[in-house]
Amino acid sequence: MYFLFEWLEQDGVKNILSLVDKLLNIIRFVVPIGLILMTTWDIFHKVLDPNDKEFQKKIMYRFIAAVIVFFIPTIVNIVMNVINNTLGDDKKDYQKNNGNSGEISKTTPTNKTTLSTTEKPATTSKLSISNCPSRTYRKGDKLTLISNVNSNNYWSSSNSQIIKITSGISNKNVDVEIVNDSLDGYAYINLDNNGQKDTCKINIEKPQVTGDIKIINCPTNDKIYKKGDTFTLNIEGLNNYDGDYTWNVSPQDKFSANIKNNGKSVEIKVLDYYGVGFNFFAVSAYGKTDSCKVNIHPSENLSGDIKINNCPYEKIKVGDSFTVSASGEIDRWYGEIYYKYYDLIDNQNGTVTIKIKEHFSDNLRLRVTAYDKNGKSGSCSFYTYEDK
Repeated sequence: MYFLFEWLEQDGVKNILSLVDKLLNIIRFVVPIGLILMTTWDIFHKVLDPNDKEFQKKIMYRFIAAVIVFFIPTIVNIVMNVINNTLGDDKKDYQKNNGNSGEISKTTPTNKTTLSTTEKPATTSKLSISNCPSRTYRKGDKLTLISNVNSNNYWSSSNSQIIKITSGISNKNVDVEIVNDSLDGYAYINLDNNGQKDTCKINIEKPQVTGDIKIINCPTNDKIYKKGDTFTLNIEGLNNYDGDYTWNVSPQDKFSANIKNNGKSVEIKVLDYYGVGFNFFAVSAYGKTDSCKVNIHPSENLSGDIKINNCPYEKIKVGDSFTVSASGEIDRWYGEIYYKYYDLIDNQNGTVTIKIKEHFSDNLRLRVTAYDKNGKSGSCSFYTYEDK
């Protein structure tokens, strides 16, 4: 078969084939035109001689001849294309064996080089992350990913707020850490090596929040705070919760709050007396809440124009007594609330002695009030307790 390729590639043969192709194309168009002119003349002659019996045969023969001449070049081109397609593989093999990728060699090869069975052609490995894991990861977890290629690696994270590359960004191995698991989903570590790419999908699982919020050092009712005092409340938080804890410290004109450690502790300062005596400070997060009731006592008299001195700050035990004094000229003292729980002894010198007879309440105060001659007043409130 190779001699045919050599013959076809000779310059003379190529020129002849090219000339034949052009000649066929000329015949393809010129001959039909000539036949059309001749057919026109026959029609004109038929008009002059209506008795011409050969007219129909002439028309038919010329039509058939025109069709054949017109399609001969097309048929020849189809045949040549079929031959070229059929012999294409043999032609390529011939070119390969002669070491010529373009022009076919005019010398028939005498030797063929064969690949040794012990040698393998060089192959290019597809880039891949060889140990991309299938397990689920949580915040704080660390892992190492490995490329199957030793050099020219470049690692990147799809979201460094979720999964962070800690070392080895251009190495074969890369170290990563899960830094946020607040949402369920996936994060990706991407590998690029000279345009080849691979991706490792890391499954991030949002932890289930469990447990309750508990204020662990809420003071007892016996502990009383006054204006200027500070105290700190701490909590035991929820499990697997990294969000903030919200405190309700109010009213803000009576208390200031210094929130620390995402709300896990709060330092409260008493700015002024809060009239109800007790105040509730609440903390909440993730639909959970806890509160703490703190006993707030005035450092001075509750209200009025007359200042009361030595009004007790701590609770008074049943059976004990204490004495308070008032500024100005006092006209009288009055046991204003539930005085049946204590005896009131007016010393007639601007002082009064109060002796506790019964315990009143763990949460409410008793009160005595001083009045002067002008109707001005001032009050002192106090708590009671009894041994149990």
